[in-house]
Amino acid sequence: MKKTKNRYCNDCPYKDKVEVPYSGDKNAKVVFVGESPGEDEIKQRKPFVGKSGMLLRNILSYFDIDNFFIANSCRCMINKDNESLKDINKALSCCRNYLKIAISKIKPKLIVCLGAIALKQVLGFKQTMQKSRGRFFKSDEFGCDVFVTYHPSYLLRNGVSVEFPNVPNLSMSMIENIILEDFKMISDYVNEDIKPDKIDIQNYIEVKEFKFDTKPKVISFDFETNGVSYFADDFKLLSVAVAIEEGKAQTIITDTIPDSLREILEDPTVAKVVASRPFEEMVYKRLTGSHIKGTIHDVLVMAHLIDENYKTYSLEEVANAFTNLNNIKDLSEGMRTNLQNASRETLVAYNCVDADATLRAFNTLIRKIASDSDLARYYKYFIIPAMNVLSQMHEAGFKIDLDVLQQSIDEANRLLKEFKDKCLSLVHPEIIKKHKDKLSLTRAELIRDVLFTHPKGYKLKPDKQYLTAKTKVPQVSEKHLRQLPKNEFIDAYFNWCKLHKVKNTYLDTLKEFVYPDGRVHPQIFLNRTVTGRTAIIKPALHQIPQRHPFAYLVKRCFVADEGWLLGARDLSQSEFRIMGWIAGDKNILEAVNSGVDLHSKTASVVNNVPIDKVTKEMRQKAKSISFGFLYGMSAEGFQRYAKEKYEVDFTLDECRKFREMFFSRPNGYYALPAFYANVENIVLNNGYIKSPLGRIRRFPELKNMKKSEYSKVMRQAVNFPISSFSTDLGLIGSFLFMQEVEKNTRLKGNVKCILFIHDSLMITAKEEIMSEALELLGQCMCIKSKEYIREKFGIKVGYKIESDKKVGKSWASLEEVKD
Repeated sequence: MKKTKNRYCNDCPYKDKVEVPYSGDKNAKVVFVGESPGEDEIKQRKPFVGKSGMLLRNILSYFDIDNFFIANSCRCMINKDNESLKDINKALSCCRNYLKIAISKIKPKLIVCLGAIALKQVLGFKQTMQKSRGRFFKSDEFGCDVFVTYHPSYLLRNGVSVEFPNVPNLSMSMIENIILEDFKMISDYVNEDIKPDKIDIQNYIEVKEFKFDTKPKVISFDFETNGVSYFADDFKLLSVAVAIEEGKAQTIITDTIPDSLREILEDPTVAKVVASRPFEEMVYKRLTGSHIKGTIHDVLVMAHLIDENYKTYSLEEVANAFTNLNNIKDLSEGMRTNLQNASRETLVAYNCVDADATLRAFNTLIRKIASDSDLARYYKYFIIPAMNVLSQMHEAGFKIDLDVLQQSIDEANRLLKEFKDKCLSLVHPEIIKKHKDKLSLTRAELIRDVLFTHPKGYKLKPDKQYLTAKTKVPQVSEKHLRQLPKNEFIDAYFNWCKLHKVKNTYLDTLKEFVYPDGRVHPQIFLNRTVTGRTAIIKPALHQIPQRHPFAYLVKRCFVADEGWLLGARDLSQSEFRIMGWIAGDKNILEAVNSGVDLHSKTASVVNNVPIDKVTKEMRQKAKSISFGFLYGMSAEGFQRYAKEKYEVDFTLDECRKFREMFFSRPNGYYALPAFYANVENIVLNNGYIKSPLGRIRRFPELKNMKKSEYSKVMRQAVNFPISSFSTDLGLIGSFLFMQEVEKNTRLKGNVKCILFIHDSLMITAKEEIMSEALELLGQCMCIKSKEYIREKFGIKVGYKIESDKKVGKSWASLEEVKD
């Protein structure tokens, strides 16, 4: 059925599409505006009748909102994948006339924009949903207020069930909590004339001195500063706020820490609550020279334990999800990044609401964590001490040799010119002439001409998997080029690309992270990855590729102080060993416990030769086989993986043979498929999987998942308990090591932890005690960690843990030393 033609459709690029009219009560108090109809809506010619509509109506029913009207920004289906932005905008412009007429006739009390397109259509806003969601805006054009929330299809894509909100409260994700709060505000406004667009600040007060009638058991606090790093010379404190009771907070405008607060913060019996460690700790250390003592809770890390799939973790988002305070950053009145110039009233309100929101979020989150005994144990015995050692690493920092950094930049520039000249010498003159005005290797058009499209180019056949969705032109990504037959141009281009990334991403930016003490102080997080693995920013040191041919240019800039050394220990073949233990694979465990190298064992298995006949080349190739098939990868997927990650070419028949041998009886790892099946069963029944220590990985996408995504999700589920435990094990060794250092008068003050990546810890120590420190670290990572896990978690780690140690004067010069 075609759309009815009328004057608004004459110039519309969608004029021949099927139109879906609006629907609902024409005397409605609230109008919901979505994006465009989907396939179900097209079939029935009614808006919101598919899964999105079912979810929306369930939420509205939950809040007894039954007097509503539903419209879409566009009355015809928008296909973002196959239509130009110009056509989409033109169609939206034509359809806005329909929307204006409908709203003018209905005269609603409230318009609710569902998603970014509706926000743009109704108010003309182009800002992100992050900035607009959960807020009321005034529309003079429509003579009513406008509220912004997520589109139901966005909720479905992020794991919200069609049946929501009929789920137990403690099981709700952050986004589910947020959407309930949004629709509660909609309901309150429509039914009770309550517009909660302002936070009640009457109990946020400025005082001259903090007074505590009794010593608090828990205190949240927040420091507002001038936005400059606490390592910088011009750093300044603006104010400090505390909260010990929900809804109440006090602020002192000051550039020093009050004595009354110092007494509380250095009392180890008082629990402290902050939003994102180690900021407050470092501000305190900078201003007082002392450390905050006692248990320190971080509400962002706590929220991540409850919902690891949420996109961003800020205090505002956590408050939106777990408290009745909404959009707390609005109190900054646009001065959030310039608080030193804000009014006194704004600074007081902004500082107080942060302390209040932090306390409220903590009270909710600690109850949610306590409701799961495994998670509560994990939080107490892993998260808290792990966060302590990560804060110590941030404080210690990593020294940078600025002279070496400049040498690396100069060397990178020289090599980049050589690689570029080599590449261009291999390009036909006609292609050079075509691109003479923009002859840059960063231009995909140039590389595409050279390799695929130009008659004078190499005319390689692209892999169909790497054609762009809309235009079907070949991608020039490294993953694609790895699948192509090698040639001289591709080799030279890869060298240029690798070095270009190293220079732009690391060398050119490293200097801006160096503080007056000559060090970088990276922030290491436990709430940035869904698996709980650590992530690092400012600078992102965990992203430096380990097997990268030019990584040395960056790593040699990271050095030890005079008279000190760098040392490192990383868990040996950690994930392979953990898989053998968790899956109960006899052959992996026998190899580990008898001291057999696992990659040699794999080479023996897949090549069907005795282990003493395994060559160096066979072992090297077996690395890709081990890491590829360990999590159940298909033969086809492994063929691509081996070429992309290890630059190893295997035929598909070889990959199939390797896979068959890898899982074969009696010599292969035949217990693993049963483990995969068990994980799959657990995830399908529960929607989540737990790590050995109790961390949870949830898979909300299973509720609305396409079949094509199923195998990927199951590989993630299999990977999670392995990678999570590997990181946990390394961090447990790290904090046990620092606890031992603090008790050792010879080591205390002469050893520092400075970096943790995945399952590897780097320390710095005085030269004369480095050997002793690394020996102690080895004991903590391999022996004391097992004792700790047995004592605190009741789990016996059933495999031999080993770690490799390295020593050097710089990160690049670290060399392995035998125990």
